[in-house]
Amino acid sequence: MRPTLRLTWLTLLFACSVLLSPSLAGADVTPLIGYHGHLGSSDGQPFEGDVDVQIKVFDALVDGAALWEQDAGTVSVTAGILQLNFGDADLTEVLTTNPDAWLEFTLDGEALAPRQKLTSVPFALQAADVWDCDIHPRSVSIAGVGEVINSSGEWVGVGGIGTTGPAGETGPNGATGADGLDGIDGLDGVDGLDGVAGPTGASGADGADGATGAVGPTGATGNAGLAGIDGATGATGAAGSD
Repeated sequence: MRPTLRLTWLTLLFACSVLLSPSLAGADVTPLIGYHGHLGSSDGQPFEGDVDVQIKVFDALVDGAALWEQDAGTVSVTAGILQLNFGDADLTEVLTTNPDAWLEFTLDGEALAPRQKLTSVPFALQAADVWDCDIHPRSVSIAGVGEVINSSGEWVGVGGIGTTGPAGETGPNGATGADGLDGIDGLDGVDGLDGVAGPTGASGADGADGATGAVGPTGATGNAGLAGIDGATGATGAAGSD
């Protein structure tokens, strides 16, 4: 006879106890969901034997898209009690980003209906992020004050009035880094154009007269000149009257 599954959620995570128990500080939060259900035949008798189990999470009660799936393999059922652990980091991501998620079991190739809606206890997987100081709020608001960080991750101040948040302490100076490699010499620049000649300056004033030089020595007596040529004899004058 085809087995039927009555879902009973007993434990889904120990993340809740981690958040409530300071003595567990530093403990790792498991991504596994512990499932405990009752498997019976159609006439109500407890099922005995092995079943192949596949598990899927959908985004709707009927049809919809499969958000996650896992093959749980062969599970032994005793006195109708079906116990198994399932889940991984991918399922954690699905449950933290999809508030409307539905669990479906497939036994020996037959999907069981109806699907089981995953409610608040499975969503305690989000506690793992909070415990590791990695939270994913859509915005941050303070009671009596208002929104201080908006849905875009921007600081909007106290009550959204844009005041600057407190400055953190200045951190210590870091160690001096190693000297960088010498840079490559740059290319020689292009010679500049010759400048335009400036205008001719004004003529300067005449300088003062220089001092009179000393008298030079008397020169040597020159040689006597040559005798001149005799002149022509003059004409005889006319005779006088008696």
